[in-house]
Amino acid sequence: MALLSDSEISSIAKEVRGIVGDSSVGVTIKYRIMGTTPFWNWDAADQELEPIEGVFAESSVSAFKGSYRLDEIGKNGIESGDVKFILMNSAITGILSITDEIYEPPSTEQSGTTYDIKNIKMDPLEICYFIQARSIG
Repeated sequence: MALLSDSEISSIAKEVRGIVGDSSVGVTIKYRIMGTTPFWNWDAADQELEPIEGVFAESSVSAFKGSYRLDEIGKNGIESGDVKFILMNSAITGILSITDEIYEPPSTEQSGTTYDIKNIKMDPLEICYFIQARSIG
């Protein structure tokens, strides 16, 4: 027997969608296309191999962006400067993984930022994704 009925879960999802929608930032999820052979570029300046952009598919979504509390830093792989994103499960078109990236376009407050996904959790009712992300660069 379920603790909550389908209508109660739907009501909760509607409320969360309203919260996320009212105070959200527009971001682009860059899904790494699985099953393709990635092509790599040698970056002589950084001395690193970097994947060519062609191995990603993109999807624009709204997300709530926040910071970690001071007492959370240093626990569970959370580092200073990490951010958290909350996204509605229904807004995601692919399967999120830690090989994907989140791109936040430039605004009047900051330049565009790309984040590596470090950790993904879903709430027990499967309404939202909670994503730990770290700025690239």
